[in-house]
Amino acid sequence: MSAARDAGAKVIFDPNFRSKLWTFDRARETYLSLAPLVDIMSCSIEGLHGFYGLAGDTPLEAARAGHDRFGWQAVIMTTRVDQGMWRNRVGATVVAIDGTGAAHAYTDRERDVEIVDRLGAGDAFLSGLLYGLFTGDPAHPDWARATALGGAAGALKHSIRGDFPILTAAEVEAAVETTAMRVQR
Repeated sequence: MSAARDAGAKVIFDPNFRSKLWTFDRARETYLSLAPLVDIMSCSIEGLHGFYGLAGDTPLEAARAGHDRFGWQAVIMTTRVDQGMWRNRVGATVVAIDGTGAAHAYTDRERDVEIVDRLGAGDAFLSGLLYGLFTGDPAHPDWARATALGGAAGALKHSIRGDFPILTAAEVEAAVETTAMRVQR
């Protein structure tokens, strides 16, 4: 992370805690040590509270606390509501801090998804979001577009078996507007 920052790259971090791999306390200690090196944090509001000790009842408040304490430029959060074994409602919120220090929340529309395989949906979301950021103007990130592309990619992943969804940019961009969450093959 230090080398990336020294080279001028943005550091995006997703804690992705796994309790079978290490303890919560050890993870929190490690995550706190890495927090000042992060530009964009991908973490649930519960993770922001538990791992980082950040206050805030809303994504906007918690992200603002992350910016004030660690200097984060944005915080990314996905949401999931279980509607049964094979159905979920998924969405996302991104809070970005602009050059003046103002916090702006961008919320993707919620989508009902039928689950073929849920594994990798968070990674697909983050990939879509980063695609949206990297294909735009780096000096003026279009967080709304990036949030929508991330939401579409994450939702589409639910309809694909396996960890790695093979999606084209056109499929993800089409899914931003459509209500049907299936890849057309």
